[in-house]
Amino acid sequence: MTIKNLVFAANNETLVGEEWSLLYDRGSTSYRSVCWDGSKFVAAAQYRTMRSSNGIDWTIERSNLPATQIRRLEYGNGVYVAATNSGYFVSSDLISWTQVLNAFTNPFALRFKYGKFYSVVGISVMSSTDGINWTTISSNSMTGVAQDIEFASESNIVIVGSNSFITSSSDGGLTWIDRTSPIANTAISGIARSNSLYVARTATQIITSSDGITWTVRTSNISTTSYWIHWSGTIFTLAYSMLSYKHVVCTPPESDVRLSDIQVVCYQSLSSHSMT
Repeated sequence: MTIKNLVFAANNETLVGEEWSLLYDRGSTSYRSVCWDGSKFVAAAQYRTMRSSNGIDWTIERSNLPATQIRRLEYGNGVYVAATNSGYFVSSDLISWTQVLNAFTNPFALRFKYGKFYSVVGISVMSSTDGINWTTISSNSMTGVAQDIEFASESNIVIVGSNSFITSSSDGGLTWIDRTSPIANTAISGIARSNSLYVARTATQIITSSDGITWTVRTSNISTTSYWIHWSGTIFTLAYSMLSYKHVVCTPPESDVRLSDIQVVCYQSLSSHSMT
C-alpha cells in the first residue's frame, strides 16, 4: 500500500512520502510539529518555523520567537498558535509572535477543532477562537498531566496523558470522568480518531476505543518508540523510527470517509504494516 501526501517533522530533517527521502537537514535543530494551513506546510522547531507549499522546498521564517522549543503548532481562523516551553504564542504571519499564555508543564495538548483552539493549561481546559483570548471551560478538572486531546464531536472529547491518564467529557469539556486504561504506569502521548474509533498510543503500544470510555489493547508489530498518530481520513498513520521522527501530517486534510486498517509507517524500511 502506498501512503501519499505525508510530511514528517523530524529531529533535524523534513521528509515527504512517497519514497521517504531526506529533503532538508538543519543540523541539530529539532522540528517537532507540522501543520497545514490550507496552502502550505509549516514545520515548527526551536524559536523558528519553516514553510513549504510542496513538502520539498522549504523556507525558514525568521521571527521574534524566543529561544524555546515549539512542542505543538496548530492553525485556524487565520492564525497560528505555538505551544512552547515558554508558553503559548500567536502569529498571523509566522514572523511576528505575541505571547498569550505563560509557561506551564508539558504544553502538548493543543488542537484546532470546530472553529476553536482547545488546550489543557495546567489542570484546566480552555478554548479560544483567535488564539489570544482564552476562556476556561473547566478549571482544576485534570487529575493527570495531559499530552493530547481529540474529539468525536464538539461535545465528546477525550484527553490522554502521563501515567496511563485517560479522561473524557460528553458535555463539551464542562465535566470530566477519568477512565480505566488497559495499560498501567506509562505515558499515553498521542490520540487520533476516525469516524468511529479512537486510537491512542504509548511509546510501543496501541489502545483503541469506540466511545472513549472502554479501552482495549491492540496487538501490534511496533518494536521501537513511536511518536505521533494521525487520522488522514482514510488511514491511521503512526510516525516512528530509531531517529525519533516526531510528527506526521496528511494534506489536504480529508473528512472521515471510512475506517481503514491501522498502518505503521517506518521511514527506515520505507514500508507500511497493518496491525491486528
